[in-house]
Amino acid sequence: MPSVIHFTSTGEVLTGHDAVPFLRTDPKNTFGSVKRLIGRKYRKAKEDMKSVSYECCFDDETKRVGIKVPNLGEDVSLLPEEISSKVIERLVLEAERYRGLERGTIEKAVITVPAYFDQTQVDATIDAGMMAGLKVVKTLREPEAAALAYGVDIMNPDLDETIFVFDLGGGTFDVSVLAMEGGIFEVKATGGNTRLGGEDFDAVVVKFLLGQFLKTHKGAEVTQRGERRLYAAAER
Repeated sequence: MPSVIHFTSTGEVLTGHDAVPFLRTDPKNTFGSVKRLIGRKYRKAKEDMKSVSYECCFDDETKRVGIKVPNLGEDVSLLPEEISSKVIERLVLEAERYRGLERGTIEKAVITVPAYFDQTQVDATIDAGMMAGLKVVKTLREPEAAALAYGVDIMNPDLDETIFVFDLGGGTFDVSVLAMEGGIFEVKATGGNTRLGGEDFDAVVVKFLLGQFLKTHKGAEVTQRGERRLYAAAER
């Protein structure tokens, strides 16, 4: 499910594939790449704020990045974790539907976080889970989650080994060195690039396409809506 959220003019919240079309038609009220801003101090996130289509602001209470939501009111802003909670809430709902459970049955969850997240970002992610209605939230670094999902802990349970995990996501490219001893993981080292994910690949493709277009149509101007359409084409 795409981590995209849209707030309609009537206050309805759309998530995932339902929200994606509004990236082109209403980018100011449609929010993606929120994970890059969650738990970030305003002054340290200026480069990341430049890469999003919506308007960010300074949150006086937390000194962190806030996100303006015009459809909720001219002066209304939310913290990234408040927006992210809508994605988690939808995921919990889909998990309950898939398992045939009543709404509200799932009270605990493990949420993965990028390897580079500091404690403030991890705490903000936990807050997002609690805002989504979860009572207990644990976090797991994404390279560790990738290794577990791949099954390295059950392939050779009696073998002590060192594993190099590449985690290429929508916003980041992380690598981690994990040591497995007796079926237990220990992270030996981790690193990565916070500007080398799928969204960054899209941006490079868009830049190329814009360059080609402007060579052919000298003096032409590309509207924001036109640029969002290019992003959708680049992603496809």
